[in-house]
Amino acid sequence: MENTHLRVVLLGRRGTGKSSAGNTLLGRTEFPSVLSSTAVTTRCGSAHAAGAGGRRLHVVDTPDLFDEGLPDRQAHIRDCLALSAPGPHAFLLVLQLGRFTEGEKRIGGQMKQAFGPGVTRHAVVLFTYGDDLGGAPVEDFLRGAQAELKALLEACGNRYHVFNNRDAGDHRQVSQLLDKIEGLVRENGGAYYTQRTGPGRREEDPAADGRPLIEEENPGEPGRGGPPSRDPEEGSNPIWKFFRRCVTCLRSFRRRKCPGRRRQQGLNLLCWKN
Repeated sequence: MENTHLRVVLLGRRGTGKSSAGNTLLGRTEFPSVLSSTAVTTRCGSAHAAGAGGRRLHVVDTPDLFDEGLPDRQAHIRDCLALSAPGPHAFLLVLQLGRFTEGEKRIGGQMKQAFGPGVTRHAVVLFTYGDDLGGAPVEDFLRGAQAELKALLEACGNRYHVFNNRDAGDHRQVSQLLDKIEGLVRENGGAYYTQRTGPGRREEDPAADGRPLIEEENPGEPGRGGPPSRDPEEGSNPIWKFFRRCVTCLRSFRRRKCPGRRRQQGLNLLCWKN
């Protein structure tokens, strides 16, 4: 991890202190964070910094992606992934200590719907408002926690940390969190996360950069990024079907020649197979 940024994405409901936690990680005020009855963070943002111990950080802040009323929710998710390309090393699921609402009880399932079933293998629960513990260990609080919160922690591998956002000058809490994130990366074999396969390529793999984060959309399906659908008569034409296959293969950028040449309607064509 010495030669790369540690890429971290902040997730959580509105008002949990996501942006404030991001500023604490960065060691400066980069993301807007004020007391408000309405959403302050309305779009994804990112910032770089040298964190505790000189470790390079790339932090992505997000709006409340679990708000079903969020406009263009899927667009926000794509922006979040693009800002953390080629993939985040960790998702920090931010929860406020002492507050676990009905909406937050569904957050584990919503994370999987948004980012894929493997997202929890790259997740750390970050509790904010740690000063509310009054000096007591967080384990005392968790022993009496709701069953849904315990289940969420278990799904995230029982990885958690506590931040006191009001004491941003406490670099030890940041250093301890980064140690946990780096331990998570090692646990995942040095891989970052992508939606294509869950765990992504290892950081030292030179082929990792530029690897798409979202599964390639189906060419030819309307509204999915491919060429528009043709009429049924064209679709049944063998030359047209062969042409469509060649276009699809070329888009994969894996040009391995077929064992032999194929003849379609007297035409001698070379095909690239996936």
